[in-house]
This record gives sequence, structure tokens and C-alpha cells, in this order.
Amino acid sequence: MHRQRTFQRQFVELLEPRRLLTASVSGAIMEDVNANGTLESGETAPVWTTTIYADLNRNGVLDSGEPSATEAPYATSYHLSLATGGTYMIRAIIPGGYVASAPSTGYQIVTVQNGFGILGVNFGAWRIGKYSARSFDDTNSNGTQDSNENSTYNRTLWADLDGDGVMDPNEPASASDGSSAELDLRGGTYTMRLAPPLGWVNTTAPDGVTRTIQGGIGNFPDPLGQHGTYNLAGTLANDVNGNGLLDPADSVLAGWTVFADMNKNGALDTGEPSAVTDSSGNYALIDNQLANSFNLRVRTPSGQVISYFRVYGGATTYNGFGRDDLVVPASNIASGRIFADLNGYNVFNTGEYFIPNITVYADVNGNGALDSGEPTTTTNTTGNFSFAVPNGTFAVRPLDGNNYAVNPSFPAFASKTWTNNNSNIPLGSLGMIDNAPSSRTHAHVTGVIFNDVNRNSRWDVGEALMPGQIVYIDYNHNGVRDSSEAFAVSGADGRYILADMPSTGSSTSTDIRVDTTDGWLNTRRGFDGRSVQVYANQGALVDVGIYAAPDVGVASASLDVDDQQALNVTFTYDLGASLQNGDFVLFEYLNGIWAPVATPFSMTTSTANGQSTVVLKLPQLLANGAYRLQVLPGSVADATGRKNGSASNYDFTILAADGNHNQTVDIQDFNILAANFGKTGQTWSQGNYDYSADGTITITDFNVLAANFGKHIEAPATMALSTPLGASMIGIANASPLTLSRKEATDRIVDSVLA
Repeated sequence: MHRQRTFQRQFVELLEPRRLLTASVSGAIMEDVNANGTLESGETAPVWTTTIYADLNRNGVLDSGEPSATEAPYATSYHLSLATGGTYMIRAIIPGGYVASAPSTGYQIVTVQNGFGILGVNFGAWRIGKYSARSFDDTNSNGTQDSNENSTYNRTLWADLDGDGVMDPNEPASASDGSSAELDLRGGTYTMRLAPPLGWVNTTAPDGVTRTIQGGIGNFPDPLGQHGTYNLAGTLANDVNGNGLLDPADSVLAGWTVFADMNKNGALDTGEPSAVTDSSGNYALIDNQLANSFNLRVRTPSGQVISYFRVYGGATTYNGFGRDDLVVPASNIASGRIFADLNGYNVFNTGEYFIPNITVYADVNGNGALDSGEPTTTTNTTGNFSFAVPNGTFAVRPLDGNNYAVNPSFPAFASKTWTNNNSNIPLGSLGMIDNAPSSRTHAHVTGVIFNDVNRNSRWDVGEALMPGQIVYIDYNHNGVRDSSEAFAVSGADGRYILADMPSTGSSTSTDIRVDTTDGWLNTRRGFDGRSVQVYANQGALVDVGIYAAPDVGVASASLDVDDQQALNVTFTYDLGASLQNGDFVLFEYLNGIWAPVATPFSMTTSTANGQSTVVLKLPQLLANGAYRLQVLPGSVADATGRKNGSASNYDFTILAADGNHNQTVDIQDFNILAANFGKTGQTWSQGNYDYSADGTITITDFNVLAANFGKHIEAPATMALSTPLGASMIGIANASPLTLSRKEATDRIVDSVLA
């Protein structure tokens, strides 16, 4: 029966001699349900209409005249005819809602000869599954949303991949600025967590909720309850520069007691909410008593109560997260206000306005000029300033700036004397001349830039302020700082001021962004800064978080032994022009150590789906042995400046005539050669062990096998310490294409169908 079937196929082949002058590519198409890049049982019925094409100009688009084949939905294979042999980039058009996984680049490079076809050029993709959650204030803590319980906002939903209860940078996370949060995920079972603010707890799913995600299915929002006690938190520090704000230079105060003086008697009484600051100066008061009016006070470790801090009423506390950073004066403080003196009388009148971003200094030596070492500060959006000054008698002066000039009749505040190194003297108001009043909108934006470690878009206790960051208003919402868009640089305290910005009013909004570099990204919806409406004669307070994105890394690496031992490396990002030959070093394992091999590579690069792929080829074949390809640390970077923080290693072995890749030359390798002896157009894996150009299996290939028969390459133990980077050549994603004639390709297809 087998002979008859073989004869019939040969007969069909002889009836089609006209097709021997063409070339073809064939392969499988799969719905990669588990997104692992491997064709498995149950993954043979893609639901999309697949188009496979030869991208002749390699521009990633199917252009007119390029060979293509479109298969119907549920087709599990394709066949693409080519006019002639050659090297082609074969691409699959992946529909929306899918992510390519076999290969992840969405294309494969193949070389085919006239009259031959290539099998095994396979493509697969997985469908995105969606999970969404809606947070609500579970006031009775019963885990169920009742009719009187409302949605809450600014919650981050994330998939806890490692189950540690901490949101890591590589874990999928949602926006944190809406009442409903959504994640795009591949199929699988996940632990979903909703991040609670400080003082809140999850009531519906205290330990997270386990959900199984299926590709192409959107899970309706889960109502996830949280409930919080009234709370207040912040950092306590010495106000070293006297500006009344928490700055990086301010020394934190550990072991001090912050308490809510509920009866306002100036003492910490039994039952009143209190907390002792930790080693970072942080405190948190979490108690429902905070719904009532109280005085916020601080007690030193020696028991002295400082009574000047805030008065809180029930309406000003938060059922959620309230932040109050507390600073204790550490020196003399000079405070005051600068305003636009439109009539020149140095008296603040109706219609005059306060001036932000003006430099003010203590003229300690009395010479009327700012000298090195004299204390300085800048006014905030309401024209106020406060800073530390030394003992002595002197005046505080403003400097010209931003089209404001010192009034010659009133160039400085009245001179004052500071004597006890702990005095706080209010200086009142001082007028300056506005040289461009018609250009003023008095629409000011100010805030801090902070390291948003947990990516919740809110400046939390312990998150550091970020100096030297370029902040800009992105009026056209294109995510890029254009030359016409105003910007400011955050100071040493992480604060910035954008003064007299164009007003957007209530009908439109703009974006406040940080022009991030060196691998940092904005947080809010994960990437795009903060949205704000800017009004004339008003100041907006906008704190912007940035976070350190994961390092650039190697997504996969493989050895293509059929392609003259080419090494293929795909990175997690588009690395563009940063990729250079010198980024890669080859080592050989000799006498128990990794020794560098002085071998230059020829390098070709390509980019697809935001990832760069490098193909490295050597001028000569490697000898038998164990090898390591290393990507040097810090050598490559993407467009935002993110670098590979550590070395990435890919270990592989070379053994001539090891056709089945089992690290031993044995009878199986001989059988491969024998089965293809005399054939042309064969690859190394099919017995072309001498890499002859025409792929003919001859006696020279047998000689290579004979010279290595019985040899075995053992991977050294130290190789276990290297980073595994998907080196396997088994599976649909990484399998080397198999070159066959049209007749042999037909035989194999029929065999697989009839089997």
C-alpha cells in the first residue's frame, strides 16, 4: 500500500514539470493559545484570515506585486509560491487583538532554491484576553457592593505574576486614574490584585482574586471592595533651608511622635491617634477618630510638645489618603511675599497680583548684590517665600527676572536683625515693577517630580523627589517636547514652576509631562504624564511621577547551525543605532574557564514589533567546543536611553556532523546523511556537514562524519550559571527551516495527512 501511494505521488509530480522552475514556502498556522510559541495539541485552528507574504522590500507592509497567500479562517497551513529562488523575508499579517508568538517578530528569513520548497516556516499568534475590575468603597466591609456604596478612584490593578503581593516593574498594571481598571493579558491563570491606598484594606479579595483568562474574551468588571479608615501620613524633618517645605536636603527626624490632639489640650492623651516616626522620618495615623476636628502636633523624643502644626476639621480629613509633611524650623527663617506694584506705591491694592518664580536673597554683607554664599530662594505660585538665614542684621532683596524689575524706590524689604538662630520674622509684602503686564495670564502650574516606585501616580510616603527633571506642557498631546512648548527644570527640592502659561479654560485640557531620559518613564496610564486644565489668574498644583523602567534585555537567542553557524539575538526593545559589533563578545570554554575568542562578526539588524533582532555571522566555522555569546553590560540602549544593566549570556555547543543536535555524533547522524546521500539543496541538519554551496550530500560529508564519529561535547557545569535565553532549536518558534524539493514536500504533506 505504501509503494502504491508513493508511485501515485511520483506520477502527480511528473504531470507538473512547469512548476519545477518556481520556488515555494509552506508551513503551519496556529492559534497559540498558551502563547509559548510552540505548536501543541488543540492549537491548530486559528480563527483569523491569515495572509502570508514575501516582504521583498522589507518595509513591513504588503505592497503591490509582492507574492502573497491568503488562507480562509480555520486553515491550519499555507503555501506561498515564489517566482524564483532566493533569500526572502516571509511575514504573516497578524490581525488586531492578537500578538505574534511564533516567531515573536512576525517574520522569518528563508533561502530557497529554484524548483524547491521549504517546509516548517510556521507562524502563530495568541489572542489578547481582557480582565477589568471596578473598585468601590465597601463601607460595611461585607465584600459586596451594596446600593449605597460608591465607586472609588485612583486605584491600580495588576497581575501578580510571582505571587509576592508586590507590584514589580515587569508585571502588567493598569491606569490608576479611573473607577474601572483593565488589563490586556495572554491566556492563563493569574492572581489579580487591587492596590489599596495607605489605611485601606481589600474586603472582596484580601489575598487577591484568581482568574483564568481566555484569549479573545473580555471579562466584565469585577466589583472589588476596599474600605479605609480616616488616615493621615507624611514625613517629619528638620527644615534646614527654612522654606517650610520638605526637601531632599532636610534631615529626617526619627523617633519623634506625631499625634492628633483630639481634645486640643496640647498633650498626648490615652486613646488619641499617634505614631512614632521611623528611620526615614515617616509616620501614619490611621484611625476613624480623624473624621472629627483635631490639632496635629509633634512631640520630641524628650517629651516636649511642639504646638504650631495644623488644625484639622472633620470636613478636611480624608476617607482615603491624606498627606501632611511636617518640617521643624532648624534656623532663622525669613518669610514674605512679592507682588506686582502696578501703581508704584509699594502697597498691595486690588487688581495687583503676586509674582511666582522670583529669586530672593539675604543681602548679608549689605552691598546690594547677590554674592556667593548668601542664602537664596524663589517665590512660589502665590508669590510667597520662606528660607533660612544666619544671625545678623541685613535686608532681604529680590532680583530682576521674568520681565519683572526691582522698584528703585523700594528695592528691598526693611532690614531686620536675627539673633537667636531660631527666629521666624515675617517681612510682609514687597512690590516689583511689571515690564510686560499685557502678557500675563497668571495661570501658574507648580508641583513636584517624584520617583513613583509603586506607579500609582501619587506621591507616597518615602518616594524620593527628583531634581533636574525637565517638565513641560504638552499642548498638542503628541508626547514630545516641541520647541514652542514651555518647560521648567525641577530644582534641588524636586519642585518646578511653570509661570504665566496659556489658559486652556474648562473646555480643554493639556498634559504636564517630564521629558524622561536614561530609562525613566512617566506614570499615569503608565506613560503619559498628568492631565490638567489651566485657568487664568489661578494656580494649578500638579505632581508628576516618573519611574525607572526595566532594563533593556535579551528576549531570545538561538544558534542557526544550518546558516553557517549564525547567531540570532532578539532584544526586548528597538535599539536602533545603538547596536554595534563591539557589543558582543564570543568566549570558548577551555581548561575550565571562559576564554575570549578574537573573532570579528558580520552583523545585520532588523526591527519588528518594537524589537531589534541581530544576526551575527563569523568569517569561518567554529571548531568543536562549548561557546558563550555575551552581550556586554551597558552597551546597548533604546530610544529613551534605557540600557542593558547587566551582561546577558547565551551558551551553545558546536560539534561537526551532529545532525540531530544531541551533542553526540552517532549512528543517527549517519542515517541522516545516508537518507539524503546524492541529493542537492540539503542543509547541514540534513547531512550537508561540509557546508557545500549547492547542498549536495557527497563523500566529503561522510568524511566529516567519520572524522567526528563517537565524539561527544559535554556542556561545562559553569554553563548552568548563564542566563537561559531560549536556545532550544526544538519547537515551532525556533525550529530551523527544512529545505525539500517540491516532490519531497508533497510526500511529507500527504504522509502527515494520511498518517
